[in-house]
Amino acid sequence: MATPTTQETVTVGSREVRLLLPNSFAIRHEVVGCAAHNAARAFAAALAFCWSGPGRPKAVYTRHNCNPLQYGGAVVDELRGRGVDMAEIIEAGGRAFTLIADSLITASEVDTVEGFTEGQVGPLTS
Repeated sequence: MATPTTQETVTVGSREVRLLLPNSFAIRHEVVGCAAHNAARAFAAALAFCWSGPGRPKAVYTRHNCNPLQYGGAVVDELRGRGVDMAEIIEAGGRAFTLIADSLITASEVDTVEGFTEGQVGPLTS
């Protein structure tokens, strides 16, 4: 597995946005963990966390109880208020989400998992 890309460019509204991987492992882990509950909000949170440069959503993570789903909802509301289509938020957010998700597992961890095969347990008694 190649090292995950740490930056990418997406279009949000009429703006080109550079996505940079957030430094916080905890935030990256929280965003990925909440996607099963509400993917659209998780993608929006990922987009805001990765957004580098002008136009970044003004929503503040700590004002939303450090809850990625609440934060993602605030980001969706703000971007929709700017006239950004929901499909565009999800597309750009999905790319940010992938950037984050790919960063959570290292190549050596993948090799360890790929090398594991079930049924290689030794005797249970001596």
